[in-house]
Amino acid sequence: MSYLLVGYAAKQEITQFNHNAPQKVCTAKHEAVKDSFLTALQEGFGKSNLETEVIRGVYEKKHGMYYPQIYTNELSGCDAIAFYVANWSWDFTIYMSFANIWVTDIGMTKKIAQATYQTGGGPDKFINAHNKVLELVNQMYGL
Repeated sequence: MSYLLVGYAAKQEITQFNHNAPQKVCTAKHEAVKDSFLTALQEGFGKSNLETEVIRGVYEKKHGMYYPQIYTNELSGCDAIAFYVANWSWDFTIYMSFANIWVTDIGMTKKIAQATYQTGGGPDKFINAHNKVLELVNQMYGL
């Protein structure tokens, strides 16, 4: 199921897990993103009773898109792989302006869930990034 939520200036697009959500997800660490994002992502998965493990990831950007690579020997019995990107901007203070979380099968051939958040220039851009990541993960599970 996929749906779009649009607010004053921010928008979210969520594609939920189907009935067979993974039991263990390996999350490919994105070195260019704040560690607090990964912490929130792991917490969000944990609240959904999902076993998680952080693995090394290499995120290469080509033509405005990220193409992540992983070390397959680190998958440790995972059912899926989670990837993420996030950008922060400045306007009186630092705020998270964009986040994308996507989960694929272990072969990285099929996207099985995704959550994207993007804010515009409105006052609603000053959100708590940690809570927003938790919300995005919850929505991927339909919670």
